[in-house]
Amino acid sequence: MKILTISRNTYKEAVRSKLFLLLTIFSLVIIIASKVISMLVVSAGVRVIMDMGLATIELFSILTAVLIAVNLFYKEKERRTLFNILSKPVSREEFIIGKFLGISAVLFVSIFILGSVFLLYLWVVSGQFSFYLIYQMFFSYLIGNILIAFSLLFSTLSTPILSSIFSFGIYLIGYFTPTLITYYQAKFHGATMVLLKIIYYILPNLTILNWKNKIIHSQTIPFNNFITGTIYGIDYALIILVLTIIIFKTKEIN
Repeated sequence: MKILTISRNTYKEAVRSKLFLLLTIFSLVIIIASKVISMLVVSAGVRVIMDMGLATIELFSILTAVLIAVNLFYKEKERRTLFNILSKPVSREEFIIGKFLGISAVLFVSIFILGSVFLLYLWVVSGQFSFYLIYQMFFSYLIGNILIAFSLLFSTLSTPILSSIFSFGIYLIGYFTPTLITYYQAKFHGATMVLLKIIYYILPNLTILNWKNKIIHSQTIPFNNFITGTIYGIDYALIILVLTIIIFKTKEIN
């Protein structure tokens, strides 16, 4: 019950923020503008709309997950409401879980709305609809949840600016490191390769959750890859959330 109360209050505060409104409007504008850009590409107009739509939704997920999570956590500390909440019979794990669920709910509702607008717009301008596009939107939601967990983790340890930088860095590394190992492993040796593999296995491998090109060009995704990506995304977010709770419980709040 306490967790639901915290998550509900977090959800309300997030959707009322100007930052969330700006991100939503920005995303909608890009989706609508994708038709204009697609007109410049003669042979792949519909694919451009799909690509821009999915990319916009993922970008929205990243920005919402990082900026909203860091901003809300910082406000709790700045307004001293964090101390008031924890002074009541509310445990630190309940606070973190409630925050995570509230921001995750905001992300889910937002992606649902943006995704619905995107699919409707795609159908109106091209007459096409692919159910597999929803799969990638769901993966964007999982990526967002992983970044929410990381944002809360870094927010318990550092300043808002550094927390945002570290969280965005996790996203970039999650795409960049697997590519380095796959295409340049023959060029890396010794300690460099060991370091890359440590980063590869510890930090999230977001390529598992990126099927945009496959979906756009072949309109399909192997079912086993969808299941694998879903399990990976959920498990990884839970692991980081548990780590956040452990650190937050042991950290002295100033």
